[in-house]
Amino acid sequence: MMNENKQTAGRGIGKFGNAARGIWVAMREEPSFLFHLGATVAVVAAAAAMQLSTERWGLLLICITMVQVAEIFNTAIERTCRVLTNTTQPEIRNALD
Repeated sequence: MMNENKQTAGRGIGKFGNAARGIWVAMREEPSFLFHLGATVAVVAAAAAMQLSTERWGLLLICITMVQVAEIFNTAIERTCRVLTNTTQPEIRNALD
């Protein structure tokens, strides 16, 4: 039983490593992800200057996280489509836009 728990914990840690690698790849290779990171810095600086309440900071961080997650999902879908076909297909093009 004890050995089983260690194996499960090891797989969980590995998944976090994979997630971190995916974020790193997005930061290095996706211009739109970098744009969103820059916008995040600007928004956080503006929010700090406006001295937001704790509740508003929480809402702002939720919104920022949602945008970043949506960008990563979009990147994953784009890369998957490119792997599946290297021909131009209107359906895929429209889905990626």
